[in-house]
Amino acid sequence: MASRLQDVIQRGLSSAKPLATAVAIGTLYYSTDTQITERSDGTTWQSYNDAGTGATLPIDLTTDVTGILPAANIGPHASTHNAGGSDPITITTAQLPAHHTTHEAGGTDPIQLDNLAGPDDNVDLNASTTAHGLLPKLSGVATTFLNGTGSWSTPPSGGGGTGDVTGPASSFDGNLPVFSGATGKILKQNPVRIDDTGVIFLVDDIRITFNPGSNAAGLNVGAVFSDPGTLTPGDLWYDLGNNLLKARIGSQTIQLGIANVIRLTEITFASRPTGVPTGTLVNISDSTVNTPGSTIAGGGTNHVLAKYNGTNWVVVG
Repeated sequence: MASRLQDVIQRGLSSAKPLATAVAIGTLYYSTDTQITERSDGTTWQSYNDAGTGATLPIDLTTDVTGILPAANIGPHASTHNAGGSDPITITTAQLPAHHTTHEAGGTDPIQLDNLAGPDDNVDLNASTTAHGLLPKLSGVATTFLNGTGSWSTPPSGGGGTGDVTGPASSFDGNLPVFSGATGKILKQNPVRIDDTGVIFLVDDIRITFNPGSNAAGLNVGAVFSDPGTLTPGDLWYDLGNNLLKARIGSQTIQLGIANVIRLTEITFASRPTGVPTGTLVNISDSTVNTPGSTIAGGGTNHVLAKYNGTNWVVVG
C-alpha cells in the first residue's frame, strides 16, 4: 500500500502514465499535456476531476447508496440522461402536459391570429355552414360577390336586362332618373327633385298638366283643418274646418267658399301689398273712411273692401 502522497497523486505526460495495475487503488494521475485527471481502480484508469464542474463522481452511484458527497465531487450527472448518455430519459407524447391551452384565449401565453405566419394554400380556414372560419380564396373577378353558400357568384341582372344600364356622367342631388329611349338601358336626369324631407321641386319653365278622367279629378290638393302653420305665396289648400278652398297670393289668402263666395282675409292698411297692378282688391280692417271712392288711411275702425286705382287705395263703392 502506498504511504506517500507522491505515490497516490502523480503528474506528467500522458505517455508517461504508469499502468493502472502498477499503482495503488485510488491513485490519481494528472496528464499535463491533456489536462485530464484520472483515477486507478487497480485495473484501469477512470476519468476523474476534483474541480466539481464537468467531474464524475469518485464513487459508483449504482453501489454506493449512503453518505453525503461534497458539491465539489458531484459530476455531470445531467449529461447521463441526455440522448447518447448512459441513462437517457425518453418522454412520450402522452406524458406531456396540455401545452396548446397556454396559447389559447385566456391562457398564459395567448397567440394573436394576426401575428402568425401566412397560412398554407388549403381549405383549413374556410368558413362553412356548420363552422366558423375565414374566407375562401378570392376569385380575382371584381364583379363577383361571396354568396350565402360560400361561393363567389355574379350578381343577377334585374328586369330581364343584362346589367349594362348607363346614365349621365353627373347629376343633381335628389333629381329623379328616367329612361331615355326604349332600350331600358339608358338613364337620363329628370327635372323633378325630391329633397330629404319629401318636398318635390320643379325647375323653372315646367308646366304640369293634371288631366281629369271619368273616375278621378286631375288634381286634389288635400285637406287640412284651418290653415297650415307656415304659408308661402303660391300655396293652395282646402280648409276642411271652414269648407274653403284657399290660395296664398303674395301676403294675402284668397278664399273660395260654397255658392261661389270669394273671401279676402282682412289685413291692416299698414300691411297692404305694394307693387300691385291697378284693380287689385284687399280687405282692410282699420280704414278711417267707409264712403265709396274715398281714399283710405289706416288707424280707423271701418272694415272696407279696398281697390288700388294705380295711385291710392280707395273704398269700393
